[in-house]
Amino acid sequence: MFGFADTASYSGSQPGPSSASDTLYKLYAAFIRFVQFCLSLAIIGIYAPYLVHAHNQHKYYDPRWMYATIVGAATGLTALILIVITLLNRFARMSIPIHIVFLLIWDAFMALNWVIVTGIFGTMYGKEKPEGDKGIIEMKHAVWVDLAEMLLFFLTIAVAASQIHRARRSAKTYDV
Repeated sequence: MFGFADTASYSGSQPGPSSASDTLYKLYAAFIRFVQFCLSLAIIGIYAPYLVHAHNQHKYYDPRWMYATIVGAATGLTALILIVITLLNRFARMSIPIHIVFLLIWDAFMALNWVIVTGIFGTMYGKEKPEGDKGIIEMKHAVWVDLAEMLLFFLTIAVAASQIHRARRSAKTYDV
C-alpha cells in the first residue's frame, strides 16, 4: 500500500524520473513502515521473554503471548520488505494498481490481527491495578504499543483505499 507510485499518475508506461512530490511521498511511506517496524520490535521484545521464561521453566507456552509474538514478527517482516520496495521503487506504474489491492488486503489482515492482540491484552490488563507489580505495568504499556500498531495499519488501509479510488477515477476519465 505505501511505497508505490501515486496512482493518479498511472499511465501504463514504465516509471520515469521522480518528481519532488513522489520523493516526499516515498519518504513518508518509508517512515510509516519504519515506525511499524520499530513497534514490531518493541512488541517482540515485550512478549517473547515470557515465552523464553516458560521454555526455561519447562512449562507450556501461553498461546496469547505466542500469538502476539508471531503477529509482531509478521509485522516486522512486512514493514521491512515494504521499506525496501518503497525505497527501490520496484513496481512499474500500471493502469491497474494490483499491488495496491494486494497490500490493502494484506494490511487489512494485519490490522485484524492487531485488533485481536489489542483485544486480548486490553481485556486482560486494561482495568488491572498494577499496585507496584512491574509485570502488570509492562503489560499495560504493551497494550498501548499494540494499539499504536493497530492504528498505523488502519492508516495504511485508508491510504491504500484512497489510492485505489483515485486510480479508478482517473481510469474512467481516460476510457473511450
